Amino acid sequence: MLCPKIKKKMDVNINDSLKCVPSHAGGDKYQVEYGPGSQYVVDLVKNSCSYRNSDLTGIPCIHALAVIYLKDEFPKTYVQT
Repeated sequence: MLCPKIKKKMDVNINDSLKCVPSHAGGDKYQVEYGPGSQYVVDLVKNSCSYRNSDLTGIPCIHALAVIYLKDEFPKTYVQT
């Protein structure tokens, strides 16, 4: 279970992740495009994104969430405690 503030942030990120276009880049890495000229690398095994926001907050960013949904997994399992 997530606390209300984290759940609210996750809900906002999930809605924004619909604007991302993820594609497999080889191995465990994915390339995510967000708008013109914005590309990020996501590695779910390491819980990292080149955007670096999720590294600071422990909450998956919109790029990571796009990959999580592409892989048909549950976002709550990627929230760091």
